[in-house]
Amino acid sequence: YPPTNSVMLTLSSKRLHDRLVEIGFRAKETQGIPDQVFVHFARGFFDADGSVYKKKGGAWETSFTGQYHLLDQLAMRVHLLIGTKYPKRLYEKSNSPGTFSLRFFAAESAALYTGLYQDATIWLGRKREKFEVLLRGGTPCAT
Repeated sequence: YPPTNSVMLTLSSKRLHDRLVEIGFRAKETQGIPDQVFVHFARGFFDADGSVYKKKGGAWETSFTGQYHLLDQLAMRVHLLIGTKYPKRLYEKSNSPGTFSLRFFAAESAALYTGLYQDATIWLGRKREKFEVLLRGGTPCAT
């Protein structure tokens, strides 16, 4: 699947659009998310299209789902700003051609958790709680 050179975000809220432009977002640029708010963007992306789960055998991982180009950009920025390893590849989802998964395994997931929630004031509670249960070595309830 060849990566594309564009990502589209459609906003139906003029107020939200105006606020994003005010704090530095630029239309039609995936690189336009300022570093100081990127982690908040990544946390929102995780809340919408991310997952954290324990696999058979006890290992756990965190994943984001989306289009190749967006996930590639996300992986690069998360690596630079949070310090996770840059993943070797994105995985195409077999049940949804053109949709990919960006995966972080246990140690990287722990770093991702710290980076996403360190200065957070808002988040989706059930996803953060699953992260915290896994960090403590437990098994989260399915959501």
